[in-house]
Amino acid sequence: MGDFESDQCVISTGAPQGCVLSPVLFCLYTNDCQQLSDKCNIIKYADDTVLTGFIYGNDGSAYISEVQHFVGWCKKNSLVLNVDKTKEAVFDFRKGNNTHDHVIINGKAVERVENYKYLGTYIDNILNWNVHTKFVKDKDCQRLYFLRKLKQCKVDVTIMKLFYQSVIQSVLTFSIICFFGSMPKKHRDELERVRKSAERCIGSSLPSLSLIYEKCLIKKLDR
Repeated sequence: MGDFESDQCVISTGAPQGCVLSPVLFCLYTNDCQQLSDKCNIIKYADDTVLTGFIYGNDGSAYISEVQHFVGWCKKNSLVLNVDKTKEAVFDFRKGNNTHDHVIINGKAVERVENYKYLGTYIDNILNWNVHTKFVKDKDCQRLYFLRKLKQCKVDVTIMKLFYQSVIQSVLTFSIICFFGSMPKKHRDELERVRKSAERCIGSSLPSLSLIYEKCLIKKLDR
């Protein structure tokens, strides 16, 4: 790493827990795990892996082949794939009753779910963000209690704003560029009401979620 070179050490599997190099070594170890078809994508974040497939005309052969290839790669590289923790979500916006075969891994059918929490964000199969909105709202409403306690203790406004930004706003705006733009207005209003409750409690203006969303988008585009 850089100008530093460690002594050689041969390990069969795994890496020391807590080691600074462990994430880098894992990324190198899984680097050759690539998709076979341009209709599929493998998205990797540490040991959280998502396999997506575009199925056209009910032909899911490319997607099934991709899953089988991934399962084979895991076996070849001594990585245990936990089927019980593996979930499948189908995004199908066509009208009518459309059926999709279940994915089978190691003789077990993968559970199909209507929503799934991935990297802290609930994604539902119709993309209306109902579950995620409720999750964020419930979590922040609990934290508003502590903000009100700070007000009762006559804590300085600056400290209360810092608490809001660190504990409440951070939850409201986590992965905001992923969901806020496509979120129905009623859900936006629900989240805005949480911000307004905090604003009234603090007694000072707070940036709206729409403004934060726009700034995050601009920052993303400037990269």
